[in-house]
Amino acid sequence: MVVLQSGGVATVIWIVALSDETSAAAFAQAYEGILERIAAVDAPAAHHVERRGSAVLAIIGPGARQSAELAPAVWRASRIGAAAPGA
Repeated sequence: MVVLQSGGVATVIWIVALSDETSAAAFAQAYEGILERIAAVDAPAAHHVERRGSAVLAIIGPGARQSAELAPAVWRASRIGAAAPGA
């Protein structure tokens, strides 16, 4: 997870890795729905959720408006592997 702040406004970028693609797809869909409901109640907040395999990337805040450039860069910079035993 990374939090970027500029001018008092934050963008949160995080990746969660799940045990399998089915779980990741369900999580991505549910989380996208949650963000949509929050945006409908509060002032519209920019967000972007996408899945690759068993990992889900979420970008929440103004930085999500640049997700076409930001998301590929985050995926390239990230290494997702199996959890250590006992983790």
